[in-house]
Amino acid sequence: MELPTVSHAAVIAGFSSLVLYCVLGALYRLYFHPLAKFPGPRLAAVTGWYEFYHDIIHRGLFIWHIQKLHDQYGEFEEDKILVHPLNSDAGPIVRITPSELHIRDPDYYEEIYAAAAKKKDKWSGWVRSSGCCAFHRRD
Repeated sequence: MELPTVSHAAVIAGFSSLVLYCVLGALYRLYFHPLAKFPGPRLAAVTGWYEFYHDIIHRGLFIWHIQKLHDQYGEFEEDKILVHPLNSDAGPIVRITPSELHIRDPDYYEEIYAAAAKKKDKWSGWVRSSGCCAFHRRD
């Protein structure tokens, strides 16, 4: 019994589609994603492998690397933000994965974890994973 053969054109088309998908996904995450305006490493904005590298290869040092990212992309001192000279958008918020931010400023606590009376626009994936999907509705 012979195995069916795949033409070279089909392999090239499949590979080209995969490359195009990755490139367009990277462009979306860098320039059009809702978190694209926040500072952080470009590689962290494109892929989750950045976190994997620091957590697995460097044996769980990502949490300390986040502190270095805050130092690189802006410093926070008491009630004022010292902006990194090369990045005027830097501050106490750093993008650490394509869909995650790290916030070092305690003053943002009330803004992020607002009271029930305030409208919230939460990502439905987080709401579903918390077990509240039956009662969740977007305001």
